[in-house]
Amino acid sequence: GEIDDLLRTHRRVWLTPIRAGNWDHNGFVEGRLDRRALKVAETSFRAVRLSLYESPAVASSHAEHLLDASFGGAVTLNGFDVWPSAPASSSVELNAKAGQTVALRLYWQALGPIGTDYKVFVHIADGRGLTIGQHDHMPADWTRPTSALLPGEIVLDKLDITIALSAPPGEYEVKLGMYDPGSGKRLPVGVLPGRPASDHETIARVNVVR
Repeated sequence: GEIDDLLRTHRRVWLTPIRAGNWDHNGFVEGRLDRRALKVAETSFRAVRLSLYESPAVASSHAEHLLDASFGGAVTLNGFDVWPSAPASSSVELNAKAGQTVALRLYWQALGPIGTDYKVFVHIADGRGLTIGQHDHMPADWTRPTSALLPGEIVLDKLDITIALSAPPGEYEVKLGMYDPGSGKRLPVGVLPGRPASDHETIARVNVVR
């Protein structure tokens, strides 16, 4: 749509969310930008609110944790941000409590035309397979199906995962990937030298504490 075209062709977008008359009276434009772009500033001038958004391409360039993980040769994960915050390093570790929410911003990039609407899965699980939190969805809160992405286009994908109240203390991994919802088959992760083939990428470790 027009908002997607705007974010593809502009690095930043200012929004004055005036809901009057026949212009965005239900907040559709602001809601779409909140899902698909990164709000970096907000201010008011004489009772008029101004919001500044960065396009996914710009936001991905300063992600806290940069990656180059390819899924099925169709999509790459260029980077991510995570809360509770974790220091930028090769090993991302964070502490959380049962019932707490882990928030992620994922930056996906289409490598070429994609003929399937893949779903994203994100699981928080331990080495024995105990899953204490998960989220399955299409990118950008179901608003950016992968088949609609242009080659090279970057998508900002925001999600929250709540750790189960019953989660026992211990170390868990945040694993993610993509799969075909029709067959359930996961896309393989690009194999690096010396690394075994996999159908997911582990991006962080979560230490669940009391």
